[in-house]
Amino acid sequence: MSVDEVEVTVPSPSTSSDISSVSRKSSSSTSSSMRDVFVQPGQTLVIRGDDGQEYKVIVERVEESAPVSIKRKSSDDSLIAPKRARAAPVSLVNLSDEEIAERKKQQNRAAALRYRQKLRESRVLSVSAKETLSQRNAYLRDEAERLTKECDVLRRLIFDKLGKNV
Repeated sequence: MSVDEVEVTVPSPSTSSDISSVSRKSSSSTSSSMRDVFVQPGQTLVIRGDDGQEYKVIVERVEESAPVSIKRKSSDDSLIAPKRARAAPVSLVNLSDEEIAERKKQQNRAAALRYRQKLRESRVLSVSAKETLSQRNAYLRDEAERLTKECDVLRRLIFDKLGKNV
């Protein structure tokens, strides 16, 4: 091993999911101790896994980038309406009691309208889903009937062949 090489033992991924801690073998002792390893860019590391295999790794500086957000896609994402943007907060300090009550009425009326619209959309979706499932059910019943008839025909053919050969 050259002067700029460091030997590092890393647990294999099959035995440990945490590979952030590594052990550096000291030339003065035969046992390995867990501690941080500091290396310079361009330095070569020899990494030995739990399986005994050795790997040479050249250390390079990695530019930090913005973290990538992973958005999971649900099968019913298309059914969910995007969230409404919140209105800017309004200070109620300068308003009279009647004005505050009127604002509250308007908010309640708007919320009731949104709720009713959501119910209507839900009903439309359930009716269309019911119709789709009814059509699929009818198709599957027809297919089952067709396959039953085909099985009967094949059964008769087999018995006819067996009856003639016996």
